[in-house]
Amino acid sequence: MKERVDNERFLQFAGSYLREAFPNPTRTGCPADQELQKLAESPMKADAFLTSHLSCCSPCYSRYAALLEEQKLRLRSGVFARFSAYLRAKPARLAWASATVILLCIGTLLVFVERTPQPTYTAFTLDLRGASEPRGVDHEPQPEIRIPQRPLDLTIHLPLGSKEGRYLVSLQSGQRVVWSHEADARLLDHVTTLEVRADFRSFSVGRYEILLQSGLGRVEYPVQITRP
Repeated sequence: MKERVDNERFLQFAGSYLREAFPNPTRTGCPADQELQKLAESPMKADAFLTSHLSCCSPCYSRYAALLEEQKLRLRSGVFARFSAYLRAKPARLAWASATVILLCIGTLLVFVERTPQPTYTAFTLDLRGASEPRGVDHEPQPEIRIPQRPLDLTIHLPLGSKEGRYLVSLQSGQRVVWSHEADARLLDHVTTLEVRADFRSFSVGRYEILLQSGLGRVEYPVQITRP
């Protein structure tokens, strides 16, 4: 009994992870909804492409999970009451088959992670000690800092007078936040410093803004991502 509970918890965790870990806002490479519907109806006939895609696309996995729940409800609704004996077993078989799909997704993900070379992070210092909170529309523009388009171990020197504590660091393009990370600032050699890791390879070359937020304080600084 305990083993069954542990297995159910594992599958719940795996399903939750697949729903959130791989956002795909542009829906790159996503299959048609009809393909996901077919997979929900016959999980044991899973196509290798579909399980591979579901393992790295949270929107498609979430849609598949929703279609699967709809299929289970239809099977339990009594619409096919004349096959009641068959239907009592079918949801269980469907649940078992869907668990198989989840395990296939996880297996594909593990193989992908194992084969994907881990990036090498380069140390980079972002000196924002001269930055200040914007005051009015005529505040003096600040010079851009050039950031290479590569994985970076960022050391951020915060503006003079910044306090230690929790900060939200964000990269913004226009009004859209494209990356953010929370970290604790501490005093190092009399400079309030944040250390964060960021991989900028997926961002287009161009102008952005770095935002620092702590409590009610907010500092913006122009940066430009450049080719390494």
